Amino acid sequence: MLLYTGLTRRADDILTEQTRETRSNGDTQASLRQMVNLADQLCEALGRDEIDAFGEILHSGWLEKRKLASGISNGCIDAWYERARAAGAIGGKLLGAGGGGFLLLYADPAYHADICHALPELRPIPFHFCPQGSKVIYVEENGYRP
Repeated sequence: MLLYTGLTRRADDILTEQTRETRSNGDTQASLRQMVNLADQLCEALGRDEIDAFGEILHSGWLEKRKLASGISNGCIDAWYERARAAGAIGGKLLGAGGGGFLLLYADPAYHADICHALPELRPIPFHFCPQGSKVIYVEENGYRP
């Protein structure tokens, strides 16, 4: 599931802090190494068609990414994420630098309606996978504009 948070932010500030912490903080470096390890695990799990592992690995990545810089998440985003997990999402992540934008969640389709009901302030964005890569095919007049 892809949900638009309606929150906008300057990625520069988050990325500047993350770069500074990466250079000087051993814990941040360890989190980055763990995120690389999780990416490898994700690739292996998908290669074995263990799709539910995707959600668990996303959740582990969420926990690590939040350690990289203070602006990656906030109380509101954390509450949305926890409500989504309580409604059936296995894992998720903010796309991009963090601080807002889009929340990607992995959940069994049977829980999608429950998750949307638990997060009425977020806007579901339909998407499909295609072999050509990402492309915007329709944007509503009063909705999100990329």
